[in-house]
Amino acid sequence: MWSAERIGPERQRGLRRLLAHAKEYSPWHARRLAHIDPETFVEADLVRLPKMTKADVMANFDQIVTDPRISLATLETHLARLEENPGCNSYLFGRFHVIATSGSSGRRGVFVYDWDGWTVAAMTGARGRAIASRETPAVPTDFKAVAIAANNASHLSYAITRTFLPETTLVPVTLPFTEIAAQLNALQPNRIVGYPSMLHQLCLAAKRGQLRIEPVSVTCGGEPLLPEIRAANDVHRR
Repeated sequence: MWSAERIGPERQRGLRRLLAHAKEYSPWHARRLAHIDPETFVEADLVRLPKMTKADVMANFDQIVTDPRISLATLETHLARLEENPGCNSYLFGRFHVIATSGSSGRRGVFVYDWDGWTVAAMTGARGRAIASRETPAVPTDFKAVAIAANNASHLSYAITRTFLPETTLVPVTLPFTEIAAQLNALQPNRIVGYPSMLHQLCLAAKRGQLRIEPVSVTCGGEPLLPEIRAANDVHRR
């Protein structure tokens, strides 16, 4: 395990490499970062960087990406193929994972990862699971994990699970709820991953006696925990 003294300099080197790459290969970043010198940049200078929103990304996509093979039109074509073939998990150009958000905020976001970036995304989630595991009981030897998530490779929850957690059983969130509950009763998972809205429905089903499982770990993500769901869960605990 690295010490803080070792992590700090490496993090700063990585930040400088990132800024230099963006300025050299991305026309959009080259313009907005013209006042930034990567060679002397330190973490305290982060407040000087202009913010980049999802709207910025989607409006300037082709000027932001740093690989000349990548364009928004190319990614949209690839996503359409993924969405037409549920279960497909193919790479673009044999190298890139392409995913999209649902667009629930009003504008769908499209994102592309090379292999290194995809690994970093997976490890970010793994860190959270490792921290959570310290507070959960010992995992049984017959450990079974279930993710209630999208069933299409254009979605992060499906694609990253299929790439890095092939032992996890995917139950499509688009199934009728009675079928989801039936599959969970049959699988008897020790660990469940899902969206807050779906986990809330599972809790209600358990209270009604429709869901009969005893997981040692439940992880949620992918959407906000809405106030009404939090309030309902507080009521259930009392």
